[in-house]
Amino acid sequence: MQIDLDNISRRLKYCRNWLLKKIFNFHPWHVSAFESRPYCADLVSYINDLVSDDTCVVEIGCGLGETLSQIKSKQKTGFDTSTEVIKAANFLNYFNNTQFHIGSFGSIYDMQIDYLIAVNFLHDFESHQVKRWFEALILNNRISHLIVDELTDKNYFCLHNWEELLPSGFKQIHCIENNYKSGRAIKIFANQMLDE
Repeated sequence: MQIDLDNISRRLKYCRNWLLKKIFNFHPWHVSAFESRPYCADLVSYINDLVSDDTCVVEIGCGLGETLSQIKSKQKTGFDTSTEVIKAANFLNYFNNTQFHIGSFGSIYDMQIDYLIAVNFLHDFESHQVKRWFEALILNNRISHLIVDELTDKNYFCLHNWEELLPSGFKQIHCIENNYKSGRAIKIFANQMLDE
């Protein structure tokens, strides 16, 4: 009999996250383990091939910080609007060098960010609102790369076209598509204006 260690690990993390939900009372949406979101694992793999210790990585909508905690940089900051999930993220990541704060797009000012991640939640918001958030974020910070997800499943509330939403200075440089069940693609945009 062969033991499926990946499945056992996923189940153990799910149980751990469920226990954290009971303690910190965050939304059940955050209970699923990192391993159940293969697009996040591919995103981490992509970034880890490029980062060094001093690379600044920021994630908006970080949840429990499972994606951010997998990235090899020592300068990592996560933001989420849920006070409960940020408390759980700080508890879960107490011994690693990741900072977690309550906040979102409007909470980030005067930062030099190498990679800004915003995946898995923006499809609950209208495109015009998302466009305003990114415009303000880009105006108030120096951001080299944006990492977002794009969906094709018509059941989602909003399907964003990032080429239309982001300022013209941001050009897509990479796309990760691995036939994810959700019809999802991870898109990486580089700020061409920083090269000038």
